[in-house]
Amino acid sequence: MKAVILYDDSALASRAAAILRRAAHNAGVGRLWMIRPWRVDLLIVPPSADRALRDATGAHVLLVAMRGPVDLTPWLFEWLETWAERRKIQDAVLGVLNDRKDDDRAANAALNLRELVERHSLTLISDDTNPSEQASGAFVHSLEEREQTQTSTLRRIMDEQLCDFKWG
Repeated sequence: MKAVILYDDSALASRAAAILRRAAHNAGVGRLWMIRPWRVDLLIVPPSADRALRDATGAHVLLVAMRGPVDLTPWLFEWLETWAERRKIQDAVLGVLNDRKDDDRAANAALNLRELVERHSLTLISDDTNPSEQASGAFVHSLEEREQTQTSTLRRIMDEQLCDFKWG
C-alpha cells in the first residue's frame, strides 16, 4: 500500500509514518507501506508540486501532517483538489494529523476539508476529536440525504418486474 505524507515538520512526519505502520500491523495487513514524504512548502513550486502530485495520485492514503492548525492556503487547497480529481485509487483516504486546533483557521480548514471530501467521495480520517457542531451536523445531514437517495433508487429497482426472456 502507498501513502503520501505532506508535512511541515520532520518529527511529525516520522510520527505519521509510525502511525501508518502501526495501523497496518494492528490490522494484520501483511504488506508494508510505501511511504513518500513531501514538505508542504515544496508544493508551491510547480516542478516539485507536479512530482508530488504524480506520487500522490497512486496513494491509498494522503496524510496532511502539520505542526500547527492545518492552514489551507489557496495553493495547498488547489493542490488537494487536483489530487482528488486525478487520483487513481477511488477509495483513497485523506487524513489530517496536527498538534493544535485552537483557532478559527483550524475550524475553517476542517470545514473546507470536509466539503472537499464530500465533493470527491473520499474518506476523511482526522485526529480531531471535537469537530464543530455545524460541520458534524452538515456531514450527518449529507449522509442522510445519500441514504434516502440510495433507498429510493433501490426501491424503484426492486419494484420493477422482471422480463420473461424467450430463448430460441
